[in-house]
Amino acid sequence: MRQGCLGFVGLLCVLLPLAYFWGFSVDDALIISKVASCLQLTGQAAFNCSELRREAVTPFGFSELIASAGSLLQLHSSEALFQLARLGGAVSWLASLFVAYKLVSEREQHSNKRPFFFLLVFICLPGAAWATAGLSGPYCGLLLITSEWLRQRSRHISESFALIAVVALRPELLPFVLLHTLIPVRKFPKRSLVPIATIIGFFAISLLRVGLSGSAFPLAFYAKAPAIDAGLTYAWGSIWFATPLLAILLQRKIYSTQAGRFGWSLIGFCCSLIFVGGDWMPLFRLSAPVFPLACVFGAVHQNKKATAFICALPSVIAASTLVYLIGSDSRAVLARRFELIHRAEPHLHDSKKIAAVDIGWVSLASSAHIFDLAGVTDARVAHLPGGHTSKLITQSHFEQRGIDTWVIRLARPLAKGFKTAENKPETLDVDLVQAYYTVDRRLLRNELSAEFTVVAEIPVTGLVAGYAILKKVSTEAHQ
Repeated sequence: MRQGCLGFVGLLCVLLPLAYFWGFSVDDALIISKVASCLQLTGQAAFNCSELRREAVTPFGFSELIASAGSLLQLHSSEALFQLARLGGAVSWLASLFVAYKLVSEREQHSNKRPFFFLLVFICLPGAAWATAGLSGPYCGLLLITSEWLRQRSRHISESFALIAVVALRPELLPFVLLHTLIPVRKFPKRSLVPIATIIGFFAISLLRVGLSGSAFPLAFYAKAPAIDAGLTYAWGSIWFATPLLAILLQRKIYSTQAGRFGWSLIGFCCSLIFVGGDWMPLFRLSAPVFPLACVFGAVHQNKKATAFICALPSVIAASTLVYLIGSDSRAVLARRFELIHRAEPHLHDSKKIAAVDIGWVSLASSAHIFDLAGVTDARVAHLPGGHTSKLITQSHFEQRGIDTWVIRLARPLAKGFKTAENKPETLDVDLVQAYYTVDRRLLRNELSAEFTVVAEIPVTGLVAGYAILKKVSTEAHQ
């Protein structure tokens, strides 16, 4: 009876956070689904199907996986592939927690460690949120926890392949993986072959990327220049709010010889987060793959039961704070995004070439060629000075690409009483549009603003302001 109740409680701890954050995602996930759709159509993993291959948000492998699975299931549209990636992520998250549960159960001795494991899973809210976002995090989490399961069974070759796949999909996890495999090396050469194979695999895949797309890393790495201060903030936030890490680090036994490799691995991972400058996405996306493995080490090396639960209190408070501050907005992201797409479609149906920063939702609202002002899918923009929302783009970039539509996220709504004239477009008054992103603000200040007129303002539920859609004014309209 007691085991049945514990199993039921454990199931709730797994499913409730997943259900709560089911409506969460980010614009970048829509970019990946568009890349997968182009891969099916043209054989090139590119955001615009007419372009050559580019490693966009997610490195080599993930878009190929989604495209292949979609082909098997006869799913070809970007939206269908996006939903497939989300479903696959949820299944991967559940599978990784199941493997983690099995590892905890196998290592139980005289004390029952499962209740604390379920608590760690329950407060692992960022992991549950990213499980259904449609990106590679939960898939990497499954590969990482599977490698630990293979390690316990001395299946070193299979473990190496799993870890190579992890660092291929998420290069910033390389320090974590190497420290996790290197520190306990005692049996040479068998055990030490795992980190060596992982390093060789990492560089081999990097060379493959260079050969396929001309870059060793995804364009997102170059589009967002690393900032140490942002990385420090991100690493600190990952420990305090990306639970269950705080609850685990407060366990005295986690610093023992047996558990030490996880502690050192976590230090290496934090250094990697600092080096890459964190991430622009919410809820600590980069930390999500280590959560299932963290839950295992936290449960297996917990203090005495009462002390362990007391140490978990700060994490419970942090998780509650996270839900209070951004929970309702996070779970409503997708509903609001698809509402935005539906509202924007009539204004973008006749566009041929669109410029935008938030290109993911725009790609679902229009089949036009899209100029990425952030540089996460455009190699030339990615290497320009500036961050991913402040690239030094000039008027000549618009002219060279023949941009006829410009989508701008607004910092505040357009002036009261503003109405667009369908048959008589007015030249855009720069003071009328207050752009949210630096790159748009800079472009609005030069003579480019005289070439466009506002044709629509699309509100977004939950935001102070939505988006403005600008169309290029024809020569006749100027005259």
